[in-house]
Amino acid sequence: MESVAATTKDTKSKKSKKSKKTEFDELSNRMIGCAIGVHWHVGPELEDGPERLFLGYSFALRAGDPGTNA
Repeated sequence: MESVAATTKDTKSKKSKKSKKTEFDELSNRMIGCAIGVHWHVGPELEDGPERLFLGYSFALRAGDPGTNA
């Protein structure tokens, strides 16, 4: 009986790790897409401070944040 419990625990652990990696990949892809979009729209000459604000706003828009009035 212990081997069945251990196998079930290992399976859940593998699924959890895979879902975390998938979630990380999805977030990474969204963030990179936002960064490329902001850079493309405002250009390379923009200071880091405003560019970070635009990046945060862009990320919130893509996430469907109701606070962005999108």
